[in-house]
Amino acid sequence: MDENQKALIAQTVLEVTGVAVEVTTPRIDGVRGSLFAYIDGYTTQNGPRFTIKPHGLKSHQVIAEMGTFAMPCIKQMQSATADQLSLARCLIRQIAQEPNTTVSVGPDQTLDNWIVTDTNFHIEAITRVVGNQYDDDAVAQTATKFIAPMLAALAELIGYEEQPGQAGENDPEAEVRAFDEEGTITTATLKKRERSRRNRLLCIAIHGDHCAVCSFVPETTYPGLTSIIEVHHIEPLSQIEAARIYDPRTDLIPLCPNCHRAIHRRFPAFLPEELRNLIILPT
Repeated sequence: MDENQKALIAQTVLEVTGVAVEVTTPRIDGVRGSLFAYIDGYTTQNGPRFTIKPHGLKSHQVIAEMGTFAMPCIKQMQSATADQLSLARCLIRQIAQEPNTTVSVGPDQTLDNWIVTDTNFHIEAITRVVGNQYDDDAVAQTATKFIAPMLAALAELIGYEEQPGQAGENDPEAEVRAFDEEGTITTATLKKRERSRRNRLLCIAIHGDHCAVCSFVPETTYPGLTSIIEVHHIEPLSQIEAARIYDPRTDLIPLCPNCHRAIHRRFPAFLPEELRNLIILPT
């Protein structure tokens, strides 16, 4: 793999997950090289590391594993909440649903019940790529669909805070500051969580990159641009009486910006089917 693809992987992961990573080239064997990615603030030895390398003639192999001296990090991950563990497992299950992909969790664990046990823990995905496995497009696709979800899953267990994006609508921290100034802390927490890039990654992977209310497909209208689909909690956190584990398959839906704004025009927010019934289609 090309040395310049390190920056491509780091940029892709940050945009998709909100997690800053370092990417290194640990070894190069002719053109068949491996790239390591690891979370900023850790090293390849004291935290999780993620390897991408060619596999066979038309596939990539992506491995998430723990460094030799990562036990302090592992103990922190083992104290993750049930909510965090549920989200992490969902992210890995979604990887396994990608076409032409096999995923395994070891040693001897299942996709539904895995936990980070010790430094022998690992997740491996092998996926067939479209086109040349060394091309930037193929590497970017693998970074988006495999490295990013793996990294997001383990970052969730660590409790890693997303890096803020550019100030404005897509910046979770900017949304929090705006609501904090009005004193509505609960709403701020809700907004931050709705705009979490890890939640967005999982929601779109499950439901698709289109609006669940009006069926708007960003790629059709804005080909080549980053998707503008947002994530909505069907049951707002502020209305949940007792803490519970949320299921992204049933609790999160993708909405276009128009429908997301419209669904919050009432308190409590409209249900998706209620908003859908209000839509008047052009004739």
